Amino acid sequence: MLSANYKKWQLWFIKYVCCVCVAYPQSQINYEYERVEELEEAFNALENQKSNSFLRKYLTRELFNVIKFRMTYGGNTLLEVIRSGVKNPDSVFGVYAPDPDCYKVFPELMYPIICAAHFLPHIINHPPKIKYGSLDYLDLLDPDGRHSKSLRFELSRNVKEFKFPASMTADELKDSENIISAHFLSFEQPEFRGRYVRLKGMTAHAKKVLTGLHLMFPEQDKYLEDAGGRKHWPSGRGIFVPNSLEFAVWINVEDQIKVVVPNSNGEFKRSYERMIQGKAVLKPYPNWFFLRH
Repeated sequence: MLSANYKKWQLWFIKYVCCVCVAYPQSQINYEYERVEELEEAFNALENQKSNSFLRKYLTRELFNVIKFRMTYGGNTLLEVIRSGVKNPDSVFGVYAPDPDCYKVFPELMYPIICAAHFLPHIINHPPKIKYGSLDYLDLLDPDGRHSKSLRFELSRNVKEFKFPASMTADELKDSENIISAHFLSFEQPEFRGRYVRLKGMTAHAKKVLTGLHLMFPEQDKYLEDAGGRKHWPSGRGIFVPNSLEFAVWINVEDQIKVVVPNSNGEFKRSYERMIQGKAVLKPYPNWFFLRH
């Protein structure tokens, strides 16, 4: 019995090795080996650092050994997911998803972090329909301005037809920027009309005005940069600003689309109304499908 099983194992091993050798040239095998070596070094550095990040808490040696050889359809490994957290021990999360497949390939790491960040007992599906509730009972959270300096709502979306910005080439960033910005510039409703300002070539005056309105995204972000989210910067990035100046839409900064609704006086109700209004600009083209991840 042992001999028969051993022969079956031998045949399987030979078949598997032959398939791998045919499918992957030696250079590719060496490259993947070096990649795993780099990943091992990164994990060793994580183990030896003092950090309170979710990455440090949830990526144990046991889990690392289980998921370290996995790769997404986009060609990203665990190394791309944890690189920023390893380089920045002061990270809160410590992980970035360079493509949507990361949530399926590394669920043992990503899901516990998502649950911990949102105080969830377990992963839940996105609700099919958002219910905003009544605004009649909302008022100033801090009418005297003693406890809150400002508040901001953010809504992020990624279109299924495009890669995540961290995985895009320079041409893909430009193409997605052109398509997404054209969508926002096509609005005919007065409350949605506005202009699109590309980050590449943006004047110092425009940056100063947008910063003063709390609509400008940060140009320095070491966590995002170390995660690969600043590739080809500033190409393919920009901001859509409606004439009302009450919200902005960031394109290809961290997510493909992010609606930002700032407020500096604690008016929760007004900001919430603007957030719902901003949600309306996310109504996609008929051939757009937003990712649920």
